Amino acid sequence: MKDSVEERIGRHQFEDYFDCERYFMDSHFENIFTILDISGKDGGFYGALRERYPDLKYSSLDTDKKSLENGKKLYPNAKFIHSDFFTYTPQERFDVVVYFQQLPLSLNWKRVLGKLVSLSDQNIFIECRFRLDGSTISDPDLSFSYYYGLKDSKWNDNAKKVPWIIVNAYEFVSYCLGSFPVSKLELYGYYQDPPPPHFVPMDRKRIIAACCWITLDKIHLIDGRNAIVEWNIPGTSYQ
Repeated sequence: MKDSVEERIGRHQFEDYFDCERYFMDSHFENIFTILDISGKDGGFYGALRERYPDLKYSSLDTDKKSLENGKKLYPNAKFIHSDFFTYTPQERFDVVVYFQQLPLSLNWKRVLGKLVSLSDQNIFIECRFRLDGSTISDPDLSFSYYYGLKDSKWNDNAKKVPWIIVNAYEFVSYCLGSFPVSKLELYGYYQDPPPPHFVPMDRKRIIAACCWITLDKIHLIDGRNAIVEWNIPGTSYQ
């Protein structure tokens, strides 16, 4: 029986998520109670987690009003916030801030990280695309993809060209540890097979799909350069 809402947007089942996402979703939410999901649309992430973690208090932040209205009908116990990410000022703090499928589209990924840190006192959960060799690729004329996107909560017929930023993983970790009060940074990733269908100035087989869980300690304002780093990318190590 269909829900009395418009078509669901995104991924609402645990099995719909990438291996790198499920790696943390399966192990890191036992002591998480409040979630802010950036660009969460109609709350698919909540739908994927709520059976495993029924006590979660979930908030989706998005600029798509219709997706948010859909979410209110699908998940009446969740909160749906219509706001721009960078201008949003929360009235509460969150145990974890989630940022999926957005960092590769962000030309200023360092600014994004700073905003994410400002929204959480404890944890950040980010999906990323990395490379190990060579510098970060941040030129949208050289590295891009085509995104069909959403219009009025439905998939567009016409694709839109969007940047596809591939960050050097070592640079990413070094920046996080040097800029924020990180007590622990966990990275889990792998080379995609088949490789992603993006237009990039590198061997696509060398693109790493990854997620990063960053644990913050703002109370003691510790030096992130002393943080524990758990690096889990097969065949590689953190140096």
